[in-house]
Amino acid sequence: MKIITILKNLLFFLENKTAINDGFLVTKNKKKSSLLLSSMALFVLLFFFGAKTNAQSVTISSSDTDNIICSGTSVTFTANPILEGEVVMHYQWKIDGNDVGTDSDTYTTTSLTNGQSVTVAITTDLANVYSCEPIETEVVAISTASVVIASSDSDNSICSGSAVTFTATATNGGASPTYQWKKNGENVEGATGATYQTSSLIDSDSVTVVMTSNATCVSSTPVTTTAIETEVVAISTASVVIASSDSDNSICSGSVVTFTATATNGGASPTYQWKKNGENVEGATSATYQTNSLLDSDSVTVVMTSNATCVSSTPVTTTAIETEVVAISTASVVIASSDSDNSICSGSAVTFTATATNGGASPTYQWKKNGENVEGATGATYQTSSLLDTDKVTVVMTSNETG
Repeated sequence: MKIITILKNLLFFLENKTAINDGFLVTKNKKKSSLLLSSMALFVLLFFFGAKTNAQSVTISSSDTDNIICSGTSVTFTANPILEGEVVMHYQWKIDGNDVGTDSDTYTTTSLTNGQSVTVAITTDLANVYSCEPIETEVVAISTASVVIASSDSDNSICSGSAVTFTATATNGGASPTYQWKKNGENVEGATGATYQTSSLIDSDSVTVVMTSNATCVSSTPVTTTAIETEVVAISTASVVIASSDSDNSICSGSVVTFTATATNGGASPTYQWKKNGENVEGATSATYQTNSLLDSDSVTVVMTSNATCVSSTPVTTTAIETEVVAISTASVVIASSDSDNSICSGSAVTFTATATNGGASPTYQWKKNGENVEGATGATYQTSSLLDTDKVTVVMTSNETG
């Protein structure tokens, strides 16, 4: 309406106040310059467009305030023109200079890629075109959060009561991931750090952790690890006993005797150190120890070190075996005849008696006549009435005395 009024007033002025003379606009009262018409026309032109399109600025804004989004996220851009007057506006959205969207003051997309620029061009019904500064959006690729755990015991086999530490390693966990450890599927109270230490596992207990990522643009959070199942072995007691090849632990000086160790919970390869009278026997490091140099009352022990897992009290030492060593003595025997002068009448009875030295408690005898065994003559005495002249009588004594 303002424009129409101006045009009517200008027309009235031209009809009543001016005249055309040789192509120049002059006033009827001759007081105005011939350039008045040209000046007024220019004024109308400037006033007309000024009233219609006094454009100050056009900006766009994003629904994502920091212009950082995750790949595939929906973001809406809004045009914010500041135009005075009643004009009809048309919108052309662009990504990296290529036309997109519809003739609308907003544009929504889920397909932006990193670094793409969004702008809008506004065209009015007066054919004026206005553009804005672009918005460049950082598009972060979607990553997958994951977590793995490891045990301080590499083979996942521990002794009962042993301390074991589980450590979680997060991928795409963000600056401050959170953790919840679980044992056999149940939350472990207070176990919310990246590590979990315990000494109370029992056999086949299963440990996992749930990690919640605080990183931007991650999928699948929270995530749970594969479980670690731990073998827990009961504590056993190692022990060792020894036995001597001489069952009564009494030997003759210089006799060979063998000691044998028998280990309990010694493991696959126990080690041994034999000792005599508390001192190591050099080289005696196997399960047996053989010697012929014992002296009377020598004491033999062995120290066994188990290599079995989960044993207590290792190394262990046996109870000592003390051996009686009897000095070597010489056995002998003499015989005497009941006929003191060794002269008898044919057919007379004569008795021979053997006297043993170091014969032991139960020596044995074998009487001989002329070097031949006399059948049945095995006692300490031998009586006969069948001797012939110059018959020779002897006895063989076998001692049963040790030493």
